[in-house]
Amino acid sequence: SDVCSSDLEQIVKKSQLPFGVYSSKKKKTGEEKVLLIDAMGVLNALYQIADLAVVAGSFDKSLQGHNILEPILSHTPVLFGPYMSDQKDLVDLILSCEAGKQVTLSNLEQVVEALFYDRETLLLLQKKGEALRAATYKTVQNTWVSLSSFID
Repeated sequence: SDVCSSDLEQIVKKSQLPFGVYSSKKKKTGEEKVLLIDAMGVLNALYQIADLAVVAGSFDKSLQGHNILEPILSHTPVLFGPYMSDQKDLVDLILSCEAGKQVTLSNLEQVVEALFYDRETLLLLQKKGEALRAATYKTVQNTWVSLSSFID
């Protein structure tokens, strides 16, 4: 939502990290450390090149959650907010595997900054995500093998 994007933009401004907004007509310099994505259909491609994903819709009470597994499947650690009531199973899975972090809007800036300066912790999140991704693919593969026995 606009409110959420605005809130996140204010947090990024306060951090003094160079940033850009995806839909902005302002030319990107390549020096941006943060890119706020405010467009549909581009997330999966951008997750693949990101160091960290913040799933902003999970900070908007009216949305009740987004797919927080998508960044992990693209090898990107994920931070997400408290409003995930429609995705409780994903929250439980990701938190139990320590493949992502659930944060509040008030501590988002602190967590993002800490992860940017503590590459070891960021890489550990990524490693835990890789283990979760491997387990997910194995489950899908086992399901497919089971189902394919019913196909001619």
